[in-house]
Amino acid sequence: HERWAQFLELHPADIAQFLAMVSKEHCQHLFLRLPITLRIEVFSEYSTNMKLFTLSFLNDQDKAGILNNTPIDELTDLFDELS
Repeated sequence: HERWAQFLELHPADIAQFLAMVSKEHCQHLFLRLPITLRIEVFSEYSTNMKLFTLSFLNDQDKAGILNNTPIDELTDLFDELS
């Protein structure tokens, strides 16, 4: 529990970098444990590939929560990548 608390205190960019280095399963598990406000911050630090991977495992409510809080320029870049 203490390690998790320390993990949550890291800068969102550091959390994003860590999650990008672990297995997809660990990444998914850990991302889903993050508080929603931190999820949004970590998501914005992700590469496009990590954003796409994350959207692939989120339920519709979680996707909406993150996308509604993502700056429009980031959304534009993401949708450009999808097309």
